Amino acid sequence: MNDAINAFSTDILYFIRQSEVKVYITEPFDTYFNMINRKIKSEQIVSLCLNTDEVRLKMIFTFLPMYNQVISLTLVNLHFLEQISEYGIHFPKLTCLSLRYNTEIGLNIFKNMFRYIPDSIRRFEIHCAGALCTHYDENQFNIQYTDFNIKYFLLDMGQYPLISTKECFQHYKSCFLMTTIDLMKYMINIRYFHLIINQYDVEKLLDINHWKFLAHHCYGLKKVILQILGNMLEDKILSEKILEIQNELRHIRQTIKFQIIFT
Repeated sequence: MNDAINAFSTDILYFIRQSEVKVYITEPFDTYFNMINRKIKSEQIVSLCLNTDEVRLKMIFTFLPMYNQVISLTLVNLHFLEQISEYGIHFPKLTCLSLRYNTEIGLNIFKNMFRYIPDSIRRFEIHCAGALCTHYDENQFNIQYTDFNIKYFLLDMGQYPLISTKECFQHYKSCFLMTTIDLMKYMINIRYFHLIINQYDVEKLLDINHWKFLAHHCYGLKKVILQILGNMLEDKILSEKILEIQNELRHIRQTIKFQIIFT
C-alpha cells in the first residue's frame, strides 16, 4: 500500500477498493489510518507492520479492531512481549507473527514469550541485528510446556549492517546454537527452520550433538536451512562437517534435509 500511494498518489485507493485486492500496510500514522478507512474496505487489509513505540501504542490499539481479517503481523521493536496476546485478540485469523528489531538482542528475552502467542500462529519469525550472548543456561527456557502449532521458524540476523552473534563471554562456540535450539524445542510441531547469519559465525552452528538433540525432540522436523551471508572460499573441513551433520540427521529420520546455502 505504501509503495502504491507513493507511486500513484492516493487516487490509486479507488482502484484498490474496486478490485478488492488484498493490502499490506507498513508502519502507518493515525492520519494514514484515517485516510485508509475512508477509501478502502477494512477487510482488504490482511497484513500489517506496526512500530510499537509508546507514542504509537494508543493510536494502534484504537484502530486494530477494524482489521479482523489480518493474517500476517510484523511488530517492530516490541519489548513488552505480553502485548502479543492483545494483538492476538484483535486478529483472530492471524497465522504469521514476525518480531523485528534494529538492534542486537539476547534470545533469552523470549523465554516467556510462548505463553502469549496465539494458537493460530503457524509461522513465527525473529529479525534482528545479531544475538547478544547472555551465556547459555539450561534453566533459562524452563517454562511450562505447551503444544504450540508453529510449523515454520525463521531467525534472521542478516538484515542490518551490524556485527552479529558476538562472542560468548565464556568463549563457548556453541553457546548461541544451544540457546537457539532450546528456544525451538518448545515449537514441538515445527517442520521448517530457516536461520540467516553472518559468514563469520558458521563455526558456531556445527556442533552435531545439538542438531541431533533437535531432530530427536522435534519429531516432525523436515528441513533445516542455514543461509550464510557472504561468499566463502572452499573449505574442506567445513564441507566435511556439513556432510557429517546431514548423514547423522538422516540416520535419525530419513526425511530430514539439512542444507547450507551461501548468498
